[in-house]
Amino acid sequence: MSPYPTTGFGFHSIGKFLKQGDDKSLLPHFQQAENTSNIFILRRYRWFLVGVFVCFFMCFVRWNTNSEDEINNNTVIITSDHKIGNKIESMQTHSTLVVSEQGIRLEPEVKQVPMVKEDPKHTFTGILLHFKRRNGIKKILSMMIKYPFISQVIVWNNNPDVSITHQNLIEDYLSDGEKSKTLEKYKEMVFIHNHNENIKDKAKYLACELANTTACFYCDDDWDITRYANALLADFYNEPSVMHSVTEPYTYYTNLVWSFYDSNINLHTAFAWIGCGSMFLKSLAVNHLQKVDKFLESNPKLKNLVPLSDIFFSIWQNNAPSQIVANIAEISVEKENVAFSSQGGFLQLQHESSMMAIKILHDELTYNSFFTIFPKKEIENPFPLFLKSPSSKDSFLFYSDLFPFLLKNVSFDITNHVHAKRSTRDNLPQGADVDFFYNNNPTRAVDSDPSSCWQSNRNVGMDSFFGVDLYSVVTDIAIEIIYSHTKDFHATLKTRHSIDRKNWVDTSAASYESNNFSRHSFKDSVRYIEFFTQTGSRNKFGICDFKVFKNGTSI
Repeated sequence: MSPYPTTGFGFHSIGKFLKQGDDKSLLPHFQQAENTSNIFILRRYRWFLVGVFVCFFMCFVRWNTNSEDEINNNTVIITSDHKIGNKIESMQTHSTLVVSEQGIRLEPEVKQVPMVKEDPKHTFTGILLHFKRRNGIKKILSMMIKYPFISQVIVWNNNPDVSITHQNLIEDYLSDGEKSKTLEKYKEMVFIHNHNENIKDKAKYLACELANTTACFYCDDDWDITRYANALLADFYNEPSVMHSVTEPYTYYTNLVWSFYDSNINLHTAFAWIGCGSMFLKSLAVNHLQKVDKFLESNPKLKNLVPLSDIFFSIWQNNAPSQIVANIAEISVEKENVAFSSQGGFLQLQHESSMMAIKILHDELTYNSFFTIFPKKEIENPFPLFLKSPSSKDSFLFYSDLFPFLLKNVSFDITNHVHAKRSTRDNLPQGADVDFFYNNNPTRAVDSDPSSCWQSNRNVGMDSFFGVDLYSVVTDIAIEIIYSHTKDFHATLKTRHSIDRKNWVDTSAASYESNNFSRHSFKDSVRYIEFFTQTGSRNKFGICDFKVFKNGTSI
C-alpha cells in the first residue's frame, strides 16, 4: 500500500489466449482433427498455428506497451514506461516464453544467484494477504516457495465471501502432473486461514503471530519479489532487530523525509511501507498488535484507524527501518480496483493515522517514559541506514554510507503544525534535491548500464565509502568499476574487505586501471568489500557500473 501512483507493466500469462479449460473451447478444429486418421499431420499444423499465435502475441505486446521488445533464446524482454510520483521511468522485465501442449505462457525469469548465508537463529514464514486478486496470490506463492529460507507460507484470506483451498491456489497453466506435485508441496508448506471479515492491514500481523518461525516475509499480491528477496534476507541478517523493506527511489526518499529524531526524549524513528516486500521478526509483529490493542482498539475515537495498521508499524518501533532502493516491478493481476487505498475516505484516514502514529509515540516518550511499552534504546549498528540497492540479478547488495541527507540533523517539534504533519501526503518531497536523488539513485550503479550513474547527494567525508555485500563468504572475487568522479579522486580511495563487517583487512591498490575504469581482485575469503576515503573533500562518489565476477564469471 503506497501513496504514490504506479502503473503496472506486467502481462497476464498468454496461455489464456490459447488454453482456458480444455482445448475444445479455443481450438475446436484441433480437437476434431485428433479424431481423424490425419492426427500426426494436423498436430504439425497445430504447432504452425501456435507459431502464428506467438507472432500475434509479440505484435500485441508491441502495440499494447508502445515499447521495444525482443526475443533472445526464448526470453521475452519487455521495455515499458511506468509512472512513479511525477516521474516517467522506462524499465525492462524479463520472462521466458514457454510453448507446450498446455499452451503458451510467460514465466518470470528464474535467477540463479548465490545462496545467502542463512542464520540458524532465524527462519522465515511467508505472509500473503488475499481479498479478491487470486491470480496475484498464486504467482507470489509460486515464487515464495522456491526460496530455501522460507519454511512455511501463511495465506490469510480477508474475503468472507469466498473460501480459499490449496487446490485453488495452483496456477492454471500447469500440467496435471505439475499440479499434483504442487498440491503436495502446498499441503506441506502452506497454511490457509479463511477469516470471517475483512480486517485489512491488521491481518498481516495476526498472520505473522501464527507463524512457527522467528521471522516473517510479507509482500502484497502484485510485486515481483525475485528482484530483491535475497537482498532483503542479507540485509535482515545484518541487523535482525529492525524492520527491513524495499521500495523504489522516490518513495525511499519520501520515507527519509518522514523521519523523526529528538534525543531529549529518545525519539529516533522513521516511516516505511511494507507492501513491496518486508522482513521483520515475529516478535515485532506481536508487539505491534499489543500496541494496536492498547492505543487504537480500546479507544472508540481511534478504532477506525486499526485497518491502517501499516502506517503505525514502522514508526512505533522507534528505530529507523532499513530500506533498500530497487527497480521494483509489478506482476499482472486482476484489473478490478479492489485495493483498500482506492476506497472513498481512505486518504483522510491515512492522514489521520500518519499524524496519530507519531503523536502517540511522542506523548508516550514524553509523559510516560518510565512505563511505556515503546522501545527507547536506539540500535548502534549503522548498516540499516546505509543507502542500498541489489544488483540486477539480486546476486549482491551495493551500499554506501552516503544516504541523501543527515536524518538526525532534521529537527522535530510536534507543537509545530508543519512538523506534526511531516509523515503525511502534505509533505511529499519536491524540488532539486529529490530530483537529483531520483536521477542519480543507487540502482543506477548496478543496472548494467554504464550510461546511468549513481552520484551521492552529499560530499564525501573522512571514511566515507561504497561497497558490496556478496551475501556469503566467497573466494576468488573480482570487481570492475566504471566511475564518473575524477580519476585523481578515485586513486585516493583505499580498499578493505571483511567476512563479518567487524574485522577488516586493508587490501592493495587496483590490479588494473584505465581512464574511468578500475579492476580489483580478491583471492582471500571475503563477504564485504568497501572502497573508502581517508579525508573529506568536495568530491562526490559517482559509480556508473559496478560488476562482480566469481571465478571469472559475472554474477
